[in-house]
Amino acid sequence: PEGEGWQYERKWDGFRCLAFRQDDAVELRAKSGKPLGRYFPELVATLKELPSRRFVVDGEIVISVDGKFSFDALQM
Repeated sequence: PEGEGWQYERKWDGFRCLAFRQDDAVELRAKSGKPLGRYFPELVATLKELPSRRFVVDGEIVISVDGKFSFDALQM
């Protein structure tokens, strides 16, 4: 839709992830509760650099390949 009054959010094709931080500990969990941190260590490291020492983030992990998001790249 276009025009005033319309808003939308893109549906990203990735992994749903909950990220938890408590002080120096960062944990990534799938919606099923399974840990994801070992698959995305660069994301854990990036989240540790944020100034907030305590948070919960609910989001989607996506990977860019050649300027486009690739769900297949997440399967590797």
